[in-house]
Amino acid sequence: MRILHLNTLFPPWQVGGAERTVKALASGMAALNHEVAVLHTVPYADGASAKRQEQLHTYSAPLRNFYWQFDGLKRHSAQRFAWHFLDSNNPWMQARVREVLTEFQPDYVLTHTVQGFSNRVWKTAAGGPHRLIHVLHDQALLCPQTAMFRNGQACQQQCRTCHYLTERKRPYAEHVQAVISVSHALLQKHREHGFFVNLPGDAVHNGYSDAWPEAVPALPYLTACTSDEAQVAPVLTLGYLGRVEPGKGIEFLLQVMQELRTYPLRLLIAGRGDEEYVGHLQEKYGHLNISFMGQVNKVDFFPQLDVLTVPSLLFEGLGNTAIEATVWGRPAIVSDQGGLKELTTETLGKVCRVQGSEAIAQWKSAILHYLDKNVLRHSYQEALAIRNKYQVESVAKAYLRLLPELV
Repeated sequence: MRILHLNTLFPPWQVGGAERTVKALASGMAALNHEVAVLHTVPYADGASAKRQEQLHTYSAPLRNFYWQFDGLKRHSAQRFAWHFLDSNNPWMQARVREVLTEFQPDYVLTHTVQGFSNRVWKTAAGGPHRLIHVLHDQALLCPQTAMFRNGQACQQQCRTCHYLTERKRPYAEHVQAVISVSHALLQKHREHGFFVNLPGDAVHNGYSDAWPEAVPALPYLTACTSDEAQVAPVLTLGYLGRVEPGKGIEFLLQVMQELRTYPLRLLIAGRGDEEYVGHLQEKYGHLNISFMGQVNKVDFFPQLDVLTVPSLLFEGLGNTAIEATVWGRPAIVSDQGGLKELTTETLGKVCRVQGSEAIAQWKSAILHYLDKNVLRHSYQEALAIRNKYQVESVAKAYLRLLPELV
């Protein structure tokens, strides 16, 4: 088959997980002897290009909007609104899309994040012999910031601005023929908001997009529990991996650690955040057994852990860090938000609430559960048993089986 992926960014232009997921998926399909291409945006000054990158054809489309949204500059809310207003129906991005469709002649067009291309791209890509499928990675159709998080909590409904921009995008969704989502929860949320309601659709969880760890290190807590040379009592090491920001629930997790300060626990926090916010957390919770590690390599991080924690307050489309934990043989305690709860089982990990009067008590119980070395060992063994389903080839095959079934 000839498959064209369309995504806002693609390596070396990379900001978040969607780009890594698309790269892994496209590379996996190409490795299975399909002709695969990726079309992505670049700053306008870079110009359009077409080249062969490893096994892939890659095409770039210069962004024609008010500014390049990944330049790191902070802009006034009116400027951001103007950018998203144009992006909901941007005719100036469509010529490049038509050029690539004509040149590559795909059998399937898979659109991923379309910010920059505009939702009008669905109308441009509709028709012809190819099939048009949209892949949901986040809530960008419902919220320009993709998070639906405001004033310290997840939005229960759209604000006026989000609703207005969504209504401008909705007519173009009618050109999509089928939908694939990274989680059932994310697909259901879009259907509740009127997107893809009558279209065939299904969910395929993401794969592990980094170099596959062939050797899975033992859990430090179990090693210490069985060592005859240990001089001190074993300490269970928890980990947090991601942006250090309010929506990701880091302060909620630190409040749980405060409640558990008398137990043999430590917490490693890997990731960056606003310096002022990180400084506030360090000052307030610095008396606990925690370490702020900054940006770290997963190869160095996961071997130090016994259990990963994902306390997100946001509705997560999926939650790639929970997948990474499984690949590294680590159980994960995750919040009940969005697709996170689809990534674990009662024996592999734990799902806990992050809102309500019982939330902290649930997290305390889940963490203390893993002080039992037999429980921890069983979770480790289950992770090893299922981790191969997150290999790039496995996920690519799942997509390739699904495409002809959906359309």
